[in-house]
Amino acid sequence: MLYWQTIPYHRLTPTPWKNGGGLTREIARFPANSSLDDFEWRISSAEVAASGPFSRFPGVDRHLLLLDGQLQLQEEAGPVQTLSPDSPAHVFAGEASITATLPGGLVCDFNLMLRRGRWHGNLTSTQQTCALEVSGTVLLHATAAPCIITLPRAQQPMPGTEPPNLPQTVLLHPGDSLLCWSRNDTPTLQLHPAGRLIIAQLHRCGDHDVE
Repeated sequence: MLYWQTIPYHRLTPTPWKNGGGLTREIARFPANSSLDDFEWRISSAEVAASGPFSRFPGVDRHLLLLDGQLQLQEEAGPVQTLSPDSPAHVFAGEASITATLPGGLVCDFNLMLRRGRWHGNLTSTQQTCALEVSGTVLLHATAAPCIITLPRAQQPMPGTEPPNLPQTVLLHPGDSLLCWSRNDTPTLQLHPAGRLIIAQLHRCGDHDVE
C-alpha cells in the first residue's frame, strides 16, 4: 500500500538563520514533533546569502544538492570542493567543521539529513520522464518547473484526508513536494517532470516502514 501527502510551497515557513546568513524552509521532518536535536530525518531547502561555517549536527549524515548558484565547501584544512547545480549530491558528516564560500553570490540548495545508524538514503534529481519504485520513504520536489506524478491504483492518501477517485494524478507546482511511503510492497510512480525534479529516497536501517 502506498501512502502519500502533498506539501505545497506556500505552506512552508521561511526561518531566518541566527547569523543572518540565509534562511531555511523545512519541508518535512520525522517524527513530526521532534526537535533539531532528536529528529530521525529532515528535508529542507535553503537560501544562502553569506559565506560562513555550516551548523553542526552530530550523529547526522547530510546530503546537499545545489539548486542555483555556486558553492565552495572546505572541511577544516582539506581541499576546496566546488558545487554547481550539475554536481551530484555532496555527502558529509553533520559533525564535521565545514566552511562555505559563495563566489557568485546567493545560493539555493536542497538538504537531506539522516540520523546515522537509524536511516540511510540518497538524494538525486532527474529531468526525464521515468518510473520510480517506492521502497520505504520518498520525497519528490519540483524546482523551477511543474511535475505530473501518476500514482498506482493501489494507493491511499495520508490518514485523515479524503480518498480520491482512482487513478490519481498529482500536479506539483514549482516548490511543491510529494511525500510518500509504502508498506509490504514496492509500488511504482510515473514521473513526468517539465524541469528538474529532486528525489530523496530514505530507508530505515533494518526496516522500510515509517510508523
